[in-house]
Order: sequence, then C-alpha cells, then structure tokens
Amino acid sequence: MNDLHLPLSVVLHTFETCFTQPSFAILLQVVQGWILCPGRHTLTRIYALSKLSGAPQALDAYYRFFRCAKWSFHDLWRLLTQSVVARFYPSGPLPLQIDDTAFHKSGRRVDGAAWWRDAVRSTGTKVVHCFGLNLLAMALQ
Repeated sequence: MNDLHLPLSVVLHTFETCFTQPSFAILLQVVQGWILCPGRHTLTRIYALSKLSGAPQALDAYYRFFRCAKWSFHDLWRLLTQSVVARFYPSGPLPLQIDDTAFHKSGRRVDGAAWWRDAVRSTGTKVVHCFGLNLLAMALQ
C-alpha cells in the first residue's frame, strides 16, 4: 500500500508511544472532531462533535490535554521528523529552507529580547534594527 494513502488512524498510531494511554485517546478524539468540525475550530465545537461519537471525557479534559497532559513534545517531533525524512529523503542530503525574522515583542518579562536587524524593513543601503525576538524557522523542502 502506498504510504500517502494510509488511514489517518494508522498514521496517528505511529506517535502513540509519545503519549500516555488517556492522552492518546483524547488526541484521537480531538483529531476526529477537528476533521468533522465545520466553521471555526474551537475546542468547544470539537468537543461537541466528538461527543456525538461517544467520547466519554468532559470538556475540561480537552483543555487539560493542551495545558498539562503527560505527553512528550520532543519525542513527537523526533518521530515525525524521522518518518518524513525516511519517506521523502531515504538517502542523500536534506534540502532545508531556513529563515530568521524579527518579532517585535518587548517588555520586562520577554525572555531573549534584544536588538536585531529587521530584514523586512532594511534595504540594500539602509539597515534597520528593532527590539524584540529573533525567530528561526526551518522547513524541509
């Protein structure tokens, strides 16, 4: 079977080791509700749709899942990266796109804020600096 036509539940079960059993059950319900949800994708609407399919958890469980549930964000991204690289680039170099951008955020409680070169407002002859965060985005091409 072609990997691009696998059912979503099979793909999600690849990441089951990153979650506890209750957290993974909520993840499946959230994804199912997200797919079925017309209009705005709020947790309340997602909960209402997953409740129709027999979801036993209360709405608070959905909010707790994102706020403080036991699951490993690091392991999730590691597994996702490994599966994408194995599927699309089994050998050879990885073509990556990297971009850094200045995010205008300041204040006493902003950790890491400093003066950065703003590539959007700078020109070939004039360099513009701004105070904020320097965000780095990397994508597999």
